Amino acid sequence: MRHLLLLALAAAGLGAEPPSPLRGRASPQSATLSPLGSAGESWEVRCAADRPYPGMRLRPADGAWDLGDRLLVVARVANPGGTPLRVGLRLHKDGVDTGRDPVQAFALAPPGGECEVRLGLDPLVHPPFRCFGLRHRPPELGRSRPGGIDPAAVSEAEVFLPEQGPERSFRLLGLHAERDASRSVPPGVVATLPLFDRWGQYRHRTWPGKVAAEGDLAEARRREDGELARDPVPPGRDRWGGWADGPQLAASGRFRTERLDGRWWLVDPDGRLFWSQGVNCVNVADHTPVDGREDWWQEATWNDPAFADAVLRAERVLHGDYRGSTPLCFSPLRANLRRIDGDAWSGRAVARSLRRLRSWGFTTIGNWSDPAANAAREVPYTVGVHPRHPVLAGASGYWGRICDPFDPAFAPGVAQALAALGEAGDDPWCLGVFIDNELSWGRPGDLARWTLASPAAQPAKAALVAALRRRHGAIAALNAAWGTALASWDDLLPATATTPGAGAQADLLAFGEDFREAYFAACRAAVRARNPAWLYLGCRANEQDPALLASMARHCDVISLNIYRELPSAFFPAGIPGDRPLLVTEFHVGVRDRGLPQGGLLAAADADARAAAFTAYVRDALDHPALVGSHWFAWYDQSPSGRYLDGENYAVGLVDVTDRPHDALVAAARLLAQEMYPRHAGARPPAPARP
Repeated sequence: MRHLLLLALAAAGLGAEPPSPLRGRASPQSATLSPLGSAGESWEVRCAADRPYPGMRLRPADGAWDLGDRLLVVARVANPGGTPLRVGLRLHKDGVDTGRDPVQAFALAPPGGECEVRLGLDPLVHPPFRCFGLRHRPPELGRSRPGGIDPAAVSEAEVFLPEQGPERSFRLLGLHAERDASRSVPPGVVATLPLFDRWGQYRHRTWPGKVAAEGDLAEARRREDGELARDPVPPGRDRWGGWADGPQLAASGRFRTERLDGRWWLVDPDGRLFWSQGVNCVNVADHTPVDGREDWWQEATWNDPAFADAVLRAERVLHGDYRGSTPLCFSPLRANLRRIDGDAWSGRAVARSLRRLRSWGFTTIGNWSDPAANAAREVPYTVGVHPRHPVLAGASGYWGRICDPFDPAFAPGVAQALAALGEAGDDPWCLGVFIDNELSWGRPGDLARWTLASPAAQPAKAALVAALRRRHGAIAALNAAWGTALASWDDLLPATATTPGAGAQADLLAFGEDFREAYFAACRAAVRARNPAWLYLGCRANEQDPALLASMARHCDVISLNIYRELPSAFFPAGIPGDRPLLVTEFHVGVRDRGLPQGGLLAAADADARAAAFTAYVRDALDHPALVGSHWFAWYDQSPSGRYLDGENYAVGLVDVTDRPHDALVAAARLLAQEMYPRHAGARPPAPARP
């Protein structure tokens, strides 16, 4: 398998031509439109309250836009309101969505300001290359499977607000296409196999700091050793990373929460205020599939016995092109660490990670990290469990169906998972425990709908029927409210196709409350039974549902949320239910100029832009009185050839696949470490000057 991939890009003048305006017929989408000016290129968009995806659509007059080689579509948007506004741009073909992976991008418009939503497209390259096992293909390889957008046939553009909310408005000031210099390759370049060099880097691009020779690894290590020695830890920290120069509170010997002067804090075991600036996945666990792609790499490192500890046979894959298989995988990162440190690479990787965390100003080892790093007891850590829950048969969800907390096996399963963590429950270095991650709670009413679709033996189904009987008494009352024709209550339990009408919404929401209550109460009880002083950090939710937040607030010591937004404050609904502390347990901003084709769920054009976005996010978190920390995802970049779990290949790490830190991001983290504690206390000091 040796393909020649010809790049169908313009031969000259990249970025020199002016943008091409995209004009067409505008139509509202849960909004009202008012033209601005006379050219039909800008509109005032007044979005309706509590409607999904309010905004507008624009269709070309002749059926489709032909973008040619202009592979970047840009919407310029103004926000006349007084709060930040997250705006989305989505492209369609033939007026329909493009499947599970829509062609879309987002940006945050500041209050009274403007933003550009920039959406890059994949070029068409022939002959097509079967590029599989990675979620995002380098543009040089083109598209080789259904989906995406043909730049010659874009039939519709949608500019919208991705979150429901109150009445809001924005102004579309213009929509245009331009050449994307950041994703283009110089004309005449031919991309051939192999795609990845001996260090696991993408071969057909270059960037600052790319490893080009074996000596580069050792030189980078020597340079970094000097930096770590000069700045071992930010000043003013105690042994836990807490604020040694701040207020002294009572020492309890364990981490706890406390509100001081209207602001929530974590408090370390010695009684010092503590902000949890953390990193997820502090490990070397990233592996990429080899099967069927053996000629993609410059060297078959996985066949070399010297690198046997960089090779594994994956468990059954749940998502992506390798779904259902158990592919052979290897880790370019582990191979590079062995090249640098020899047989001692594993222990040295842990020690270096701890040195880096302290030096860069991070105070917490986040979820999915190496137990050896936790056991070193040099940086506070969190732990997470994923019990083998009994599932709700009628549910759906990307990572799996939600559990059934009414099942008698649920609570013992949680307790068993916590017990397997061993000493962490009694370790003062353990900040707290998460139970589950990104469960599929669904939309309002879905928990009850999924339960109705479950069989009679489902414990949640029995709980739902019992709740409805208490609420309505006679089956006739339920039929009248739901618009159903059930003969008796006995008919509801085995039925899996009951379709409740509009009058059922109150019942559905009430059972959702019962469902969440059962889940969080059981989890909290299991944590308290293991150790009453252990913080229950919740389930790392990623929904913007006030009812879910309220349920968490009643039972969690800290509400944990994975917030992939430009700013965390843009995620929260009005007010924080229960006035509880919050912890951002995942966020990132990726980068597109380091050889990986996609920067992640949020991406910046280059390293400096990413550092600025990281700084803005953390400062926004520090300014929020309820937040007590923010955890970056993740420690290392994902492999450019895709992780085996689902093909993700995001450039979102603090460190790259050759174990070289991303310098601009590290510099930003160090600067934030200097202002972190005074800023969360409300002092708002000026940012330290960059050295």
